[in-house]
Amino acid sequence: MNNLGMEQDHDQELAKSSESQKFERVGEIFKCRECKEEKSKHTLACPRTEWESPKKKQCFKCQGIIIRKYILSKKSYSLKNNWDYWTDRVENENKYICNSCLLNLYYNDKGEYLKQVQSEKKRRIFTAYVYSKTIA
Repeated sequence: MNNLGMEQDHDQELAKSSESQKFERVGEIFKCRECKEEKSKHTLACPRTEWESPKKKQCFKCQGIIIRKYILSKKSYSLKNNWDYWTDRVENENKYICNSCLLNLYYNDKGEYLKQVQSEKKRRIFTAYVYSKTIA
């Protein structure tokens, strides 16, 4: 296979990959959708690269690692593992809880779950997340 064929295959793979969300094809080159910089010259200074990388946090209960994903449509990170989101308490600010501990709390310690998550709206959202396997 010649170099042109290999380049076309690579371009097709790139277009299918998650990188196609970061870069768009303009003629023969790929440019960042956010800063319009060529892919070969793209730097970490681009505001888009800052939020696209998943953030790692530690579960306050089991000390396990949580990878928080960026939700493009909301332009923010997922809140499902933020303990202060569920409890609406200042003392739980910057506390994160893994999916396993959330499920354990929901299924095995219902009293504590009800004590901590007092908002009816948040309880409905939480239940929907459990049954839709968003928290699994």
